[in-house]
Amino acid sequence: MEEAEDQLLIKGYTYIVDEGASELSLALFEHGLRSGRAGLCITGEPPQHLEKRHPHKGRFEVAWITDASGPNVLRPAMLDQINAKLERFLEKGFGTAAVIEA
Repeated sequence: MEEAEDQLLIKGYTYIVDEGASELSLALFEHGLRSGRAGLCITGEPPQHLEKRHPHKGRFEVAWITDASGPNVLRPAMLDQINAKLERFLEKGFGTAAVIEA
């Protein structure tokens, strides 16, 4: 799959993966991380559930879209917060990988 990923993904582009369980999108995200990119995952899933499915041990930043309170929380109704978080991360440079999963 890694060879296919290299042929499909072009640096600097945005991709939309329409899938049910976010497996392909997270696999592509992981590939970006293995390539040395900094990572950001914006998710509607509690971070501890994401950690069980895709152990990351701090290899990338996680922002949780929820109405709960806590660290690295983004409110679902505050689209400007979500957009600002993503923009600040992407401004770090060309060597970044971000995934937004719901």
